[in-house]
Amino acid sequence: MGLWKRREVRRTSAALAATAASTADLAAVILGGGGTVPDVVEVLATIGPSPVQPYFAAVIDRVAAGELWADALMVELSDLGPGFHPFVGALTMADRGGAPIGSILQHLSDDARRVRQMDSERTAKELSVRLLIPLVVVLLPAVLIGTVVPIVLVAWSGLRLAP
Repeated sequence: MGLWKRREVRRTSAALAATAASTADLAAVILGGGGTVPDVVEVLATIGPSPVQPYFAAVIDRVAAGELWADALMVELSDLGPGFHPFVGALTMADRGGAPIGSILQHLSDDARRVRQMDSERTAKELSVRLLIPLVVVLLPAVLIGTVVPIVLVAWSGLRLAP
């Protein structure tokens, strides 16, 4: 896999991970309002976070071709990454057994938010280290030119004027 492809895969997986909390929240709202798993899939396919829309649209296509909702969810949403596996499991559990999963989805969205916050904090810590090199490269010459060079020039001119 080439460098550009790896970067694209990394960006896509990061975008998917960033939408896990909002996807779980939206599903919890729909199910809490009396919606069903097919309602969740249809809403996420149309107005859900843009990185996950194609996956949920593919689930609808599979169901239209005659597959069961739970099977289509497992097949199509398995590519969303490890952050979505509990979400997919909860949806299939709700579809197959009719289990109430509102509280499960709330916990999943809380966990996804916590992971995203930890990732943001880690990125912020790395950023301070990355900014140190440009700071030294730009600031050190400016300090030398602004302070040391005038002092040297004044001292040099003072030495020449002395009898």
